Amino acid sequence: MVNQTTGKSAAAVIPLVFILILSANAGAFGEVRLNPREEIVRIAELAEPLPLDALIQASLIASGTDAGSLDFYTEQIKGLIDSAPQVSGDDASDGEMLLKWMHEVILTRYNEQQTALDILLDRGTYNCVSSAVLYLILVRSRGIPVHGVLTIDHALCRIPAANEDGGFDVETTTAYGFDPGTRRDAVDSFTGRTGFSYIPPGNYRQRRDLGEKELISLIYQNRISALQKSGHWDETIGLARDRWELAGSDAAAADFRISITSVCPET
Repeated sequence: MVNQTTGKSAAAVIPLVFILILSANAGAFGEVRLNPREEIVRIAELAEPLPLDALIQASLIASGTDAGSLDFYTEQIKGLIDSAPQVSGDDASDGEMLLKWMHEVILTRYNEQQTALDILLDRGTYNCVSSAVLYLILVRSRGIPVHGVLTIDHALCRIPAANEDGGFDVETTTAYGFDPGTRRDAVDSFTGRTGFSYIPPGNYRQRRDLGEKELISLIYQNRISALQKSGHWDETIGLARDRWELAGSDAAAADFRISITSVCPET
């Protein structure tokens, strides 16, 4: 697992010059937020595995769900949890069953850009991150251990287990994605749907494990990327700060600095 440091210690190393320049340019760029949201701070301080309510809240906040809709979507997710199949106690068979159920009942169409959990719930559209986060919530609701995996351009889940490989990958973008390394149809379905290639365990240079908070923080990362492409760099700063707080990773800290320096290139 990656080291989950807190945003409080990270915040102390924000160069003062960034703050001064942002303040000086406030009229040009509007108000920018350098402090993380209080709800994200509270969740970031929790040890993993997170309580289920915290998983749900963090996922919706990261998705950009407005405050007035948080309760609605929280209850929608809890309703799905209540209606999901009960488990037998075998992590592998239960994990596969929940993946297939998620695709039969909730997910309808892959969309590489659709990273928000609330939109997934409304429309059934999803990408690798939003489907991985929903799967994480469903599996954790059944008491099954699960964590994220990040490759160069893709996210998936992994259920640790006492098989010879030490666990099972779960490509959440396809109903056939449980343990894809042993199934040609799963790899073909995944690649055909997403255009990405499956990177198996053992390739440590191209994949790494993620904790729950860092997996959820990828929702922020995708939203930030979309804003950057449309030229809305000033809007990325607050999101990048929230992501850094939640993930506590070096990559998230670097992205926060990139957001600032892109708004204030003279730094």
